[in-house]
Amino acid sequence: MASIGGEVMGKKITQDMIETSYEFARKVYDRNIELKKALDEIELKSGMERGSALAYLNVFCCMLDGKEYHRTINEAATDYFLSSIKRDYSYDHLKSACSAAKKHVEYYFRIRGGRLKSIEKVINKYLTV
Repeated sequence: MASIGGEVMGKKITQDMIETSYEFARKVYDRNIELKKALDEIELKSGMERGSALAYLNVFCCMLDGKEYHRTINEAATDYFLSSIKRDYSYDHLKSACSAAKKHVEYYFRIRGGRLKSIEKVINKYLTV
């Protein structure tokens, strides 16, 4: 299971993995590449484990659709995804992404009873922009 400490499935998530997963998540979301091919490329280019890559791609898609997601990505990944969505998509997409992240924080609290304060701080940074 994902952890807020930056490890997913036993391997530390690096900035390169975050950026590579975002790059290919965009391609999958925009239907420019098939999911299997994207996962192969993420694994090859960044060394990110396939299960982690799938989780990050799913989070990205949920963010753009404004849907609650259940896998926690770390603070750096949340910040990178939101800043990149802000750069690459419309303001409405950014609002949807922040909404999805907020739903995740609420889900995490319901399930685990803990707060994701660092993620909340990142979300608030983009909501006030």
